[in-house]
Amino acid sequence: MQGICLREDNVKRKPIIILLLTAVLLSALFGCSSEKQVKNTVSQSSALFTVDEANPDWLMIETDYGDIRISRTYEEVIRYEEEHSADSTKYVFYAIPDEDIDIEIYTVIFSLKEPEDKASYIGSFNGKNGERVYASYIMEDNINLGQTDAGIDDLVYAAQETVNDIIHCVEQFPGFE
Repeated sequence: MQGICLREDNVKRKPIIILLLTAVLLSALFGCSSEKQVKNTVSQSSALFTVDEANPDWLMIETDYGDIRISRTYEEVIRYEEEHSADSTKYVFYAIPDEDIDIEIYTVIFSLKEPEDKASYIGSFNGKNGERVYASYIMEDNINLGQTDAGIDDLVYAAQETVNDIIHCVEQFPGFE
């Protein structure tokens, strides 16, 4: 008789255990709600460069305002993330000299507002709807490379120079001033 009672208790516990395991699994799959709140205000994505078909020596990023390019020499050591908000688009560039090292090197900003004080102003140009768009960049000049070897330091600093390629492209946008 006692064995039957134990089975009934186990049957009653199974739905609770299954429910708890399901909750843990769903939490692990979908993460915390605080992440979702951040994503509602800023949309961020990692992106890959495309090779410029007209000139295969260049990597291209298609923006809402025009294409920006960097030398294909850096294809394996630079990546970028694109961040969108209501009044700006930011392209955050990273040097990846080693698969374990990911170093932010600069950010290019297209904004409907004038640049922040810490940003270097590139210029302004006409947006799709005739609005004035301000282009600027922020160079990460406090990169702590003390823990890396000289070869990585040189690569990171060379990767930072690609901002000049982007500035040149922005200067070609329609209505640039």
